[in-house]
Amino acid sequence: ADGQEYNTDWMAAATKKAAVTHNHNIALSGATKNFSYRGAVTYKYAEGLALNTDRNEIIAKFAADQSALKGWLKFSYDFSYMHYKNNYDCGDFKQAATLNPTYPIYDSSKLSGYFIPSGSGLSNPIAATNQKESYKQGNFFRGSVKATIDIKAVPGLKLNGFVALEEGDNYSYSYVSQKYDTDLAVAGQATRNVDMSFNQLYEVTADYAGSWNGHSLATVIGWSYQKFFYDGSYMKNGGFPTDYYKYYSMYDGQTDKDKLNVSSYRNSNVLASGFARVNYNYDERYLISASLRAEGSSRFGENHKWGWFPAV
Repeated sequence: ADGQEYNTDWMAAATKKAAVTHNHNIALSGATKNFSYRGAVTYKYAEGLALNTDRNEIIAKFAADQSALKGWLKFSYDFSYMHYKNNYDCGDFKQAATLNPTYPIYDSSKLSGYFIPSGSGLSNPIAATNQKESYKQGNFFRGSVKATIDIKAVPGLKLNGFVALEEGDNYSYSYVSQKYDTDLAVAGQATRNVDMSFNQLYEVTADYAGSWNGHSLATVIGWSYQKFFYDGSYMKNGGFPTDYYKYYSMYDGQTDKDKLNVSSYRNSNVLASGFARVNYNYDERYLISASLRAEGSSRFGENHKWGWFPAV
């Protein structure tokens, strides 16, 4: 356009010469006669080869086993937490691989300062990378506690209780600079959305394992209850006074709000089940296994809330 000759390596411009990943770990463990534990924290940073791409991640874990009442009662604890952030490259590698190398990257006559190639479906991938922003961050927690009672009066018989919780929240953000003149329809547009989940599991079981005179028997009977909860929202807007607003103040977009788009959701479901299983073995030659499971779900039809599933 300006009469100069260019020899642009678009792929080289869209990538880094090297990407670095590093991990850091610290762990602590110990034990007494009735209690043992282990805790660990891990930090990871992974840099991507594409511009503006990386992942930060920190994970903490704790696990422990506890014995009480002279071994009649045992507890197991397991907890973990993760926080992460992903930055995404907004360029187009197809463009970088196929775009004419005689095109320049920059053009000072344009609002964005970047060259805009003419032709259907063509764009400047470096302009998109540097003038678009997209990242996702979130947290994930998982925790469980298991209690086991060893019935000494009946060798091989145990009662178990188990509780587990999972909670996750993910946040996504994106913004396109107002100077992005490659596509004026999306210039100055911001989005943000949130997805959350909270799941619960409660389980009670009794199991027995024993053998006598060549006979072996293993049985389990129990009840399980799970509840799943989901919640989220989405927002998109444009026409902000300056680039500083982006996804921080979503309502302050265009005065007539014709670019504002908002939606949300919330739903939950419950799954309950009762189950029993028997495994019998005689002389390591004759074996039989039988099970019965009843599943009840809030997703089932009104007149068919339960399903029965036998097997032998």
